[in-house]
Amino acid sequence: MAQLGQFALALAFIVTAYAIVASLVGIRARNDKLIASGRNAAICTCIAISTAIFSLGYLFLTNDFSVAYVAARKDRCCSGRGS
Repeated sequence: MAQLGQFALALAFIVTAYAIVASLVGIRARNDKLIASGRNAAICTCIAISTAIFSLGYLFLTNDFSVAYVAARKDRCCSGRGS
């Protein structure tokens, strides 16, 4: 599941870069199809980031300590020390 989250974040980065470039070029060239493509890429970015968030949530729920972020945060919140 950790690999899915990493892939989703990498995909979100790439798609976001495309969305920005496509939207700016589409606006400058007055190309409605390119603007729509940029908007669709922004929607895909939202989906990819949501996938990464759900993946991280799943890792917390299953206590998958192979991911350093989960291990560090889960230990802190459940050890009785607080933050």
